[in-house]
Amino acid sequence: MANKTHTATIHTNHGDIVVELFGNHAPKTVKNFVG
Repeated sequence: MANKTHTATIHTNHGDIVVELFGNHAPKTVKNFVG
């Protein structure tokens, strides 16, 4: 799961922020963020 690229969308009052999470560069961080 952590080695693939995921996309996270953060919804704010000023619009959406789309973040790409690169599991091949930071697998532990992506795993923690994705759950």
